[in-house]
This record gives sequence, C-alpha cells and structure tokens, in this order.
Amino acid sequence: MRWQTDEAITMHVIAASIPNSVFTNTESKTTAKDVWDALKAFSEGRTTIALVKLSQQLQSTRCGKDDNVCEHIDKLANLCEQLVTMGESIPDNEYVSILMESLPMMYAGEAPRYSASESGRTELRDKDLERRLSA
Repeated sequence: MRWQTDEAITMHVIAASIPNSVFTNTESKTTAKDVWDALKAFSEGRTTIALVKLSQQLQSTRCGKDDNVCEHIDKLANLCEQLVTMGESIPDNEYVSILMESLPMMYAGEAPRYSASESGRTELRDKDLERRLSA
C-alpha cells in the first residue's frame, strides 16, 4: 500500500511540475517510471531539435558588408559555445571554415591569419587584422 501511495505522490509531483503542453504526453502513463521515460524521450527529442537549429544558425549566419565584424564573430562564438554546452563538439578547423565563409568577401584573403589557440578556442593571431576588424 505504501508503494502505491508513493507512486501516486511521485506522479502528482511530476504532473504539477511540468507545463500542460508537456503533460499531455504523459497523462496516459500508469507508473512514475513510465511518466519519467516519456518525459525523458520528449526532452531528448527537443534537445535534438535544438541542436539542429543551433547548427543551422551557426552555418547560415552571415556578416553583412556594413555589419560590425567583431560582433559577428562574438555571435558565432556564442553559438559555438551553446552547441558545446549541449554536447556537440565543433573542431577548430570547421569553426574557422564556418567563420571565414560567413564574412564578407573583402575578408577572403585573411583566412591564413586565423588559427586555433592552445586553449582550443579560435582566435585572431594578427594585430593588423584585429585593428582592421575593429575599424
């Protein structure tokens, strides 16, 4: 009897903790474990969708000719860090490629001046380029 009471309390606590839109995915479940498994599957699906959207955003973000390049690079770095936080690793060479493809054509000759730092983060190594991007 105590087990059934604990099961009911657990299911009630879970139901009270989730939004109604998520609850509809769990309301037919009969045990707390089934509810938990349904929530886990729902969450993992959303995580996959979020990863795909962030990856697409990283790949498709472009810096306009008149945009601030430093702000653009910060935005790409932020997207990359979000992906890493979610468990998606982005090799430095891929990040540099995405970065270079996202910049206006006037920066096309600057590709060799980008390299990976020892910390694993991509950074500008050339002071002239840094000044040029800041201008």
